[in-house]
Amino acid sequence: WDWDLVRGEVYYSPRWKAMLGLDEDLDIHSTDDWLKRVHPDDVDRVKNAISDHLKVAGDMAVHACEYRIKHVDGHYLDVLSRGLVLLDEFGKPYRMAGSITDITLRKNYEQELAHRALHDELTGLPNRALFMDRLQMVFEQARRSKERTAAVLFLDVDHFKVINDSMGHISGDELLKAFA
Repeated sequence: WDWDLVRGEVYYSPRWKAMLGLDEDLDIHSTDDWLKRVHPDDVDRVKNAISDHLKVAGDMAVHACEYRIKHVDGHYLDVLSRGLVLLDEFGKPYRMAGSITDITLRKNYEQELAHRALHDELTGLPNRALFMDRLQMVFEQARRSKERTAAVLFLDVDHFKVINDSMGHISGDELLKAFA
């Protein structure tokens, strides 16, 4: 993309349009054409990031912002937008050019890793690390407030090792999932 800040017109490359499933011949030239595709929860953050970047454009900082943008089929892509502002002879921004990169796969992997770090792979339940974090939070809230109390219920499957040893780990896993 290449944004003429003076005229307020934006050139969107064929690759930019293709990433969003738009026809290459689609005649779009405004920032609204871009911003109306940005996820509603991300619009203000994107606008603020651009505005902040325009204020510091003189130090040659690169604008970088991650957000979600709508594909024509209705789903959202996670993208990384990068850009650089060019200044005229008076130091005033007159052009901003950059690119967007589809980072949806990376974001999906990050979410999956975060989920795996805090949940048991077999049952999908929160693991010990998440349990201990939440338990600490509950006890802190109970300690600070007389209206709140907290208790822990510990459940155990007696002789679980016998089930694994005699019926196999698959049966033991099925029992754990049913118990969970």
